[in-house]
Amino acid sequence: MKETQAGRWDKGAWLALLLLVTTSGCRSCADSSAVGGTEGSVEGPAPVGSTPLPLRSPEPWTLGATRRQPGVALPPPCVARADSLRGVLSRETWIAAEPQTLGKALVAEGTMVPKWHLDSAGLMTMTHGRTAVVPMPWLGDDAPLLAYAGADDRWLVGPAPRHPGEPTLWLWRGGVWERLATGPDLAAAGTLCDAGACAVLCTPLGDPLNEGPGQRPGRGGASVLLGRADEALHSWARFDVASNRPEGVPLGVEAIEQLGDEDWQVTVTIKDDLQVQFFRVARGKPAQLAAVIDAPQRALDALVDPSPMAMTAQASPAPQPCAAEGGGVTIATERRETQLRSALPATGGALRPLAHGVLALWSAPSRCEARDQTLYGAVLRSDGSPVAPVTPLAQADDYAVSSTGDQVDLWVVHDRRVTWVRARCPVPR
Repeated sequence: MKETQAGRWDKGAWLALLLLVTTSGCRSCADSSAVGGTEGSVEGPAPVGSTPLPLRSPEPWTLGATRRQPGVALPPPCVARADSLRGVLSRETWIAAEPQTLGKALVAEGTMVPKWHLDSAGLMTMTHGRTAVVPMPWLGDDAPLLAYAGADDRWLVGPAPRHPGEPTLWLWRGGVWERLATGPDLAAAGTLCDAGACAVLCTPLGDPLNEGPGQRPGRGGASVLLGRADEALHSWARFDVASNRPEGVPLGVEAIEQLGDEDWQVTVTIKDDLQVQFFRVARGKPAQLAAVIDAPQRALDALVDPSPMAMTAQASPAPQPCAAEGGGVTIATERRETQLRSALPATGGALRPLAHGVLALWSAPSRCEARDQTLYGAVLRSDGSPVAPVTPLAQADDYAVSSTGDQVDLWVVHDRRVTWVRARCPVPR
């Protein structure tokens, strides 16, 4: 298992935009440190021979209903909207899902001897029986960040294996690789597509944003690359956001709102060791601080709708890493904090919006210093308070989750089996 930006265990598109967390830079972008400024463009088509390795698809799964209990519980008030389906896996498998798209998952397969070696990946369309699968990239050891782009666009940003020189940030669109940026110290953190546009959040491009009188040099903040999903990369705009703390790093893209035919407002999050900050950026305006949530522990995930909210891992009292008082996660809004308990501290987690609330999932060791993980869940109201007590859902080597309205798809991989749970989670108003 692995841990990613969204804050799940080495997490977690379709007809989609796929983004992979990676290290890269952008020396080709126009050079400026103006907060909220629009800058330059990305690089455009990559030269022949510089793109990542050819793709190979995993074998399709065969999914079927089981007469026995599916082995995955649901947190109240969630109920099944269709039978859970289960399949047997022939190889070590990782899985990721675009957060807003049901019925599809990105699957990677490989071997664990002597260490993890990934050799095939593809987008799998789930169904009862034999699934459909098409090759799609999964670069590196971490799960990709996925965002729905519409039509048949499938995009990915990630490093190029064995690419000469500096690490590269790639856009994979309709099977064609395009180079977003190159450089030694830039990392992608999140992506989202909505309202006809796509945004990529990364560490700052160009000069540091936080240098000034009385400040030590730092690179706190983020850059946002924004453009239409179907337009050339040189037409995309760049916006910079400065954090008031040099250690602030990007967390995720939380929302895109259309302001006009060719204009959008993007909400992004930046985290440090004390807070999660929500910024809005738009063309021709300085970045606006929209909300601040106290987050003195490790931030795992955040969302802005139905209200600004962050999930953080609770810390065990040193030197007791397995102390019970450190178990679980904290759900924080601007007005309250709620502790959701598990036996041991969370290793990763995810927040998914519901029609009138939020689904919170997190994983934690099943016992002290064990490799086995237990997946926990709770349905929350918009203020972060739980509708019902925390539910242990399943043992999970890996998992992925997506939601649309009150519908939820959850995939759980454990002991060479995968279970696809289709649920409905109506939140009482």
